[in-house]
This record gives sequence, C-alpha cells and structure tokens, in this order.
Amino acid sequence: EPLRCTKCQHYGHIARECIAHRDTCANCGNNHRTQDCSTKDKHFCTACNADDHPSWSRDCPSFIQKCEDTDKRYPDNTMPYF
Repeated sequence: EPLRCTKCQHYGHIARECIAHRDTCANCGNNHRTQDCSTKDKHFCTACNADDHPSWSRDCPSFIQKCEDTDKRYPDNTMPYF
C-alpha cells in the first residue's frame, strides 16, 4: 500500500519525514490536526483536490492510481496473503 503522510496528507513519505509547516486535516483539508476536526460532514481530499471524499478514502482516484503504480513496481503485492 502506498505511504501517505498523516501530517500533510500527501503520498510518498511519512509524518516524521514531512517538511510541511502545518498539519492538514484528512477530513476537511483545513490547517489543523485530523483529531481536532469539528466539521465531520465536510470532506476534502488533498491528494486529488476533490470535495466528495476525505483524504483517507480508499475510493480516491489518486490512492487507486498509487496502488496500481506500487503493484507494477512490486509484483509480489498482487499475490494472495494467507
């Protein structure tokens, strides 16, 4: 599964390595921590700039594309896990 930063909500790194100055909410996209979000009904995805799903959604087109790219790079990802 592709790495998604829980600080800036972008793919390719983790929060410990993030250079963003502020946290970005995974639900609404505003500048606060996700756990402090008070607008649970508003969604915004920072990866694809869409307002119909949150950044953590598995239906996000960017997430799906990153998964496909990861599977192409690492063919073992497509093997069943037992």
